Amino acid sequence: MLALLVIVLAVVACLSPWLKNRWQYRHIPGPFALPLIGNLVPIMRMGLHEYMMQCRLRYGTVFKLYLGKSMLLVTADPDLARKLNYRMINRVIQGQLQLNDDDKINSQGLVVARDDSWRMLRLAWQPTFQSGSLEGYADLMDSSAQQLAQHLRQTADSGEPVDIWRELGRMTLHVVGSTAYGVDFHTLEHDSSSGAAAEGVELMNACQTVFAAGSITRGSIYILLNTIIPLPQLVGWAARTMPDKRIIKLIQARRTIRAVSMDLINKWRAAHPAADAAAANGTANGLATGTAHGVAASTETPM
Repeated sequence: MLALLVIVLAVVACLSPWLKNRWQYRHIPGPFALPLIGNLVPIMRMGLHEYMMQCRLRYGTVFKLYLGKSMLLVTADPDLARKLNYRMINRVIQGQLQLNDDDKINSQGLVVARDDSWRMLRLAWQPTFQSGSLEGYADLMDSSAQQLAQHLRQTADSGEPVDIWRELGRMTLHVVGSTAYGVDFHTLEHDSSSGAAAEGVELMNACQTVFAAGSITRGSIYILLNTIIPLPQLVGWAARTMPDKRIIKLIQARRTIRAVSMDLINKWRAAHPAADAAAANGTANGLATGTAHGVAASTETPM
């Protein structure tokens, strides 16, 4: 009898946040969702992007769906999305599995940071995304796009099939290397003879592994369980204790990305000591100002 009572209480504890959430957002349209599983069945069958496209056609520009236990509010209105990103200081993002101590840094990024930490990060990063700053990278981005177009033209002339998703990934990494690190990874040339190109290939393979092994539809079983079971610490412990092949690949790929990125950052700092000192000073000033502004805003505006 006691065991049955414990099971019933556990089920109620798992379902009560879901039921409360369903009632609170009942006015927002969306597809029917099962408890805990949510809309994972059609998402697994169709893919998240295709499923969202169908929901957009059926329910309009604003709708909800359930990614397992977590509800997603989706908007296909660019103006509304811009306002939400600007005004939503605290947002609940389903976190990644904590597979090792290094993964704690994932909870400190701009997308998942909260309160004063978010304000400080946003103020420090905001100048980078101003139109004047982005304009300085336009030529580099245009050059990458032109190289991709040239490669696709040659492939089309030869009549060979091409994986456009992979090619766009190569171009993205080429843009990141040239704009963020000042390094040409030669990913669009499919050339790995130089040191920078070798790092580019290593990064590209690691990024592809992260997207594949960390995917809900194609990744590790623990990624799927993390979307269903409301005990992320338990799922993380199980993944660390009994990792499957995809989790092992995911851990290795994350370490590769972190190691190569830090190596590139250190090389850039060594080559540009004056610029590095100025950037550090500007970031520190931005963080200090962000703290002051954040505290002031929190006392004036109720959250």
